[in-house]
Amino acid sequence: MKTYKFIRVELEGVFPPKKPVQDYRKLIQDAAAQGWQLSQIFAPVVAPGPFAAYYEIILERDLNHGQERDSKRDSEGDSEWDQAAGSEEGLPPVNE
Repeated sequence: MKTYKFIRVELEGVFPPKKPVQDYRKLIQDAAAQGWQLSQIFAPVVAPGPFAAYYEIILERDLNHGQERDSKRDSEGDSEWDQAAGSEEGLPPVNE
């Protein structure tokens, strides 16, 4: 089973093409380091005209991801695994 995370990236600028406020590439790389995989980047058109109002980054990973990390920690110790796994605190707020 999968679990999903949604990160909204606002766009700024008066005229198209608008630019993302955050570096979406870095957001995806940081999330990948924590076990998330990019599922999709959704760019809904909610403003007048054919341009996206924001980006929605959709990430997925196995629901038991944390259980795998805990079992590996129990068998190998904390320090190296925790450093490699990272923490979700580094990600921006999730819009659910």
